Amino acid sequence: MKRAVLIADKLHMKHPICLMAAVLLTGAAAAAAQTDMLTLQNEEEAAFFFTVVRRDGEQYQRMTESLAGVLEVLRDAVELEYMVPPRGVSPQRFSASDRYLVGVFVEPGSTAYPAAAVALPPGAGTVFISRDQIMTDAAGRELRVRPWSVSLGDEPVLLDNRYVDWEPILPLVRFARPLSQPRFVLEEGAGRQPAVLSRSQFWGRGGTELDTLKAIAGDRAVYLMASTHSRIAPGMSLFLFGYRNRDDRQALYTVEVPVGEPSGPVLLWVAGSDQPKVVGRYVSDAFMFEADLRYDLLPSALFDVPVNSAFVEVATGYSGAGRHEEFYHARIYLSSIEGI
Repeated sequence: MKRAVLIADKLHMKHPICLMAAVLLTGAAAAAAQTDMLTLQNEEEAAFFFTVVRRDGEQYQRMTESLAGVLEVLRDAVELEYMVPPRGVSPQRFSASDRYLVGVFVEPGSTAYPAAAVALPPGAGTVFISRDQIMTDAAGRELRVRPWSVSLGDEPVLLDNRYVDWEPILPLVRFARPLSQPRFVLEEGAGRQPAVLSRSQFWGRGGTELDTLKAIAGDRAVYLMASTHSRIAPGMSLFLFGYRNRDDRQALYTVEVPVGEPSGPVLLWVAGSDQPKVVGRYVSDAFMFEADLRYDLLPSALFDVPVNSAFVEVATGYSGAGRHEEFYHARIYLSSIEGI
């Protein structure tokens, strides 16, 4: 145990994660528990980019021996391949819980990024990421790395609620003025049926009127951005009803982005199932939101959909007062999305 304390003292962490690491190195900890999914929650205003370090690997041993070892892990990483958005959440699939997240908080315009190491305790469902996990030297100074010493990858957009990277991407659809008569579906009680718009209680409220929808495919995900004519409110969702071709009588897959909160999961509903699957995350502000649909979380069957004939029906939805309303805006073919 003295060896564990000495290793932890070298790193001067604000949280005792190095003590935990050293204990594991001495064999005092139990075997790691298996888990399928963890939710990572970023408590800071800066995006957290990270790589995963196994506790039984060389990188782990290097980072527990000195601050220089942590810098080596960051600099040796070909890419910090994962990201949790500012004040956001990110579902991540792990084969075991005995891992570390080593990464940086990326503050736009900053000349150096704070470096942090985040422990993944066995059995944890949600792991919180904050400035408390930033590493410090013996004098209490934060460990920082220059932007050019780490690679953040080359995905086309970053989910950070800033939207600057969306500017060069052309809209799939744009409604300079709200639709006057969208197709309207009302669900209340046990019934769901088309209805006249005059029966709606929510049209024009809570973000139900779309302004712009953009999308682009990257190496790891398909990214979406939408803006609305009214302020987004709890109860609002964006729906993408997916069809293989015009012969399909009903949507086989439905993507739901329930944007009533500043951040949260993106859901996929599969026809015949009453439980959704988390396939990404979103970040939202008053009139805009962006989201991703991650390839590693999507069902494999989706990759067999014929791109040339497949399309989605784009709708907004709002739930409240014992009813659910949907407003259909446009049909978009997958082949029109850049990068697909």
